[in-house]
Amino acid sequence: MGSDPLLEVRDLNVWLPAAAGGPRVHIVRDVSFTVGRGERLGVVGESGCGKSTTLLSLVGLLPARAAVSGSIRLDGVDILGGAAPRGQALDSARGRDIGVVLQSSMNTLNPVYRVGRQMLEALRPEARADTGQARARVRDLLERVGLPPRVARAFPHELSGGMRQRVAIALALAPEPKLLLADEPTTALDTIVQARVMEVLDALCAEDQMSVILVSHHLALAARFCDRLMVMYAGRAIEHAAPEKISTLSSHPYTRLLLAATADLGTRKDAVVSIPGAPPSLALAHTGCPFEPRCPERFGECADRVPPLDQIGADHHVGCFARHTKGDLA
Repeated sequence: MGSDPLLEVRDLNVWLPAAAGGPRVHIVRDVSFTVGRGERLGVVGESGCGKSTTLLSLVGLLPARAAVSGSIRLDGVDILGGAAPRGQALDSARGRDIGVVLQSSMNTLNPVYRVGRQMLEALRPEARADTGQARARVRDLLERVGLPPRVARAFPHELSGGMRQRVAIALALAPEPKLLLADEPTTALDTIVQARVMEVLDALCAEDQMSVILVSHHLALAARFCDRLMVMYAGRAIEHAAPEKISTLSSHPYTRLLLAATADLGTRKDAVVSIPGAPPSLALAHTGCPFEPRCPERFGECADRVPPLDQIGADHHVGCFARHTKGDLA
């Protein structure tokens, strides 16, 4: 972990309202992590494991009826439960100190405004004071994400999916944030465009020494981009480690199965395996390890209580009774 944390999240819990008006659903459970200055954290797992909800809770983009508890400290300031009215500090941080790139660029871009106007509005107020300098800043941002100046005059629907996603990245960078949150930024793009968008993001983050949290269901992509990975399952963080440890010494059975289910261009079709079963419904209560029904290494204790997230090596934490029993190989 970074020696000088920019973001510190402790005991984060999120409840969302049920669709049919029933009791709230506990989506994120006791998640803690830090992000150092200039560090990149990848949050990975299957759909429905709480990745995006965790990310959106950091900037107050959850539904109005959502309930959030815990501590979120940015640069030492508690932006979740500090002195300011609830939500005000999160709103203030969003778009200033924290930039956000969402799954679909069309969720970010206003379809009735030209790209340039939207980018001007995304700049900090002091940067908009001089119109000439503000327009120059927009041109510079477009150039940095590999787009020509003419894109500023285009409407979002006139651009390709890859171009829109680059505009979304430029919008997130416009206020010069300290932390960038990227929620599945390449989901709707083909493989070649995915690679180009990630190359742009990689270069920008390196130039600005910006901290990043990347949410992805693609473990291999996150491992290539990030300095550290957090694997989530059923709303819990079940493993924290550097990518090289995840790929060679992954300790949680779920992490190993995620790796086995990840394909790339060099993988034989018969070498890719699927994870049996399906993630549990977060609306249902469970007392043991949530992965126990699908786990090939489960035993009696797994069904009785949730394993703690324990340190098993240098900057390597895992929550698994089977792993604790087998001893530390890290």
